[in-house]
Amino acid sequence: NGITGVLLAGLLIFTFSFPPAYCAAYYNIDLDLISRGSFGYYGSILTNLNFVLFTIILFALEGSIMAQGFYVIIGIPLWIGYVISALIVFPPVLIGMKTLAKLQTYTTPLWLILMCGPLIYLVVTDFDTVDYFLDFEGAPENIGKSSSPVLLTMGICLALMTQIAEQIDYLRCMPKPTAKISKSVLFWTVLGGPGWIIFGITKQIIGMFIGTYLFNNGMSTEDVVQPVRQFIGIYKVMLPDFFAYFLALLLVVVSQ
Repeated sequence: NGITGVLLAGLLIFTFSFPPAYCAAYYNIDLDLISRGSFGYYGSILTNLNFVLFTIILFALEGSIMAQGFYVIIGIPLWIGYVISALIVFPPVLIGMKTLAKLQTYTTPLWLILMCGPLIYLVVTDFDTVDYFLDFEGAPENIGKSSSPVLLTMGICLALMTQIAEQIDYLRCMPKPTAKISKSVLFWTVLGGPGWIIFGITKQIIGMFIGTYLFNNGMSTEDVVQPVRQFIGIYKVMLPDFFAYFLALLLVVVSQ
């Protein structure tokens, strides 16, 4: 049910994100102009308001995950963690987007190792975890295929639809397609636009995989849905507790 919901939501997000991404890349216009041409001036205001609210919610969610990491790993109270999560972003933002871009570039290899390492470790050392994940049916009352869990999963995932607004900020700077680079422009427009959801789907399914593994090994349902506790649990399988907590905190900070 979970995988079905994620895949269906991903398909819808990809489909509906392609038109604005294409317009942004090929006509070098931002979301405001795209929505104004489609829905008029007032429609553009409402569209942009929707994306602004999404951004606020996204930042709040990311800040809460970081604060949760500070609380679980270091013991910092949540409200102080929220303040730290907000203030820690100020220095690189004040310096400029180039600094943020460099920071993301330099930390991407580290993020990939921290994110994918546990998954690779589990698959290599205990391949039965894959079979368990695919056979996992959840709580007894939820066993079997049902439309309700699928639709609920889709509803959660479809909240990511508005992520395309952030992708458009980059796509509008794409070079003009010529006969020489037209295929390249189209490829990167698709990958950098609606194609972002491919990576989003992958991360969500990895989260499901790790969650079912930890649930099968005794972690409570309350803890298994928290990203911080997920990675603490999975790192503990691989490493001593100190390193597990350290790497989990590092992953949270780098990710957020």
